[in-house]
Amino acid sequence: MKKLLLLLIPFVAATSACTPQQVNAWKRWHRSDPVAAEAFLESDAFAEADQAAPASQVERLDPPAPRTDSGSSASSNGRCVGYEGLLAQYSPGWDVAAMSRIMMRESRCQPGAYNASGATGLLQVLKSHCGWLAPRIGPCNLTSASYNIRAAAELYRNGGSAHWAQTR
Repeated sequence: MKKLLLLLIPFVAATSACTPQQVNAWKRWHRSDPVAAEAFLESDAFAEADQAAPASQVERLDPPAPRTDSGSSASSNGRCVGYEGLLAQYSPGWDVAAMSRIMMRESRCQPGAYNASGATGLLQVLKSHCGWLAPRIGPCNLTSASYNIRAAAELYRNGGSAHWAQTR
């Protein structure tokens, strides 16, 4: 599906009201956050605008700005409060405060934290998960705060908080 979408982008740009700059912006967004970009294409807002009006009346739906690695190593009361915004942004339904406490125990709020077993980043995701994660969220960069939290969200979706059970 992803390859088909990428092949169709130039055709859609040529036959729609999209400017080349908008198409390129979407491509950059897709490369930086493919999960969010594809979710946008499947969203109700995109579908409604696509079907709602004739081409002359279609409202432009530009993709949002790419997500950034915003956050800080600020901590308070045993939580990594500086990363709670990212934890909430990428939450697959977890308790943000609980994950913030786990993050504090795992990495002391340091994105570059690692241990001898190969666990890396804020939530100590194992490097051995990279092969499984890469097709889902892009090339593995466990020391990036947003990537590490997105990786943890994928793990959470496929096993809940069991990945961090020893630190609870």
